[in-house]
Amino acid sequence: SRIRWRYKLVANGLAVVLPRSEVSRLSHIPGVAEVWPNARYHSLAARLDPQQVGADQLWGPNFETAGNGMKIGIIDDGVEATHPYFDPNGFQYPPGFPKGQTQFATPKVIVQRTFTPPSPTWKYATAPFDPTGSFHATHVAGIAAGVHGVQAGPNALSGVAPNAYIGNYKALTIPTPGFGLDGNSAEIAAAIEAAVADGMNVINLSLGEPEVEPSRDLVVKAIEGAAAAGVVPVIAAGNDFDDFGYGSVSSP
Repeated sequence: SRIRWRYKLVANGLAVVLPRSEVSRLSHIPGVAEVWPNARYHSLAARLDPQQVGADQLWGPNFETAGNGMKIGIIDDGVEATHPYFDPNGFQYPPGFPKGQTQFATPKVIVQRTFTPPSPTWKYATAPFDPTGSFHATHVAGIAAGVHGVQAGPNALSGVAPNAYIGNYKALTIPTPGFGLDGNSAEIAAAIEAAVADGMNVINLSLGEPEVEPSRDLVVKAIEGAAAAGVVPVIAAGNDFDDFGYGSVSSP
């Protein structure tokens, strides 16, 4: 067995790699309180515009309250930092940044980190952007903080908080037929841990997974830990509205 990830901010524990036949022995080790499975996640569709949620009414005439100074961590399949939606002109790195793979960072996308599983391997897994499979994170990051006034054909686009910074935490790294890039809960939790440590104000997870009871899901534990640390988690509600005819989350 070997330790893959250590958690100290959003959970008190470890991610351990070992043969499946040995998993039952973990719970008998002194000091181990609970053993959780490693669930697989994939990206979910996302569609939103600033007017839909009234964000444009909060920006102010000179965009002085359009996400200024805020840092949004995108935990997903990798943001394309060179996309026109993330034009760094007019931005400056905040103190302490860039972080991660700094050669790929910009004054707009200020963090570039990847979180890969021990297996299988993939040639772009450790790159913060996968030219064959990264598209969802770019879309999500654009909704959250794409710069204002980007032209896409006849339309001028804007993110909800166009002046915010973006942190790219690529935790979906392995191609999976039918889903694009997938990732596991151990890596997603490690990305949440890193986003909290880096000082992100908000983390976004537009992800889904097979049904796992929440008390058995490390990602849920890590999200709760991030919230307790003062970071705002924004979580996808799901894509099953059309299938069932009602919303997929309850309130509160």
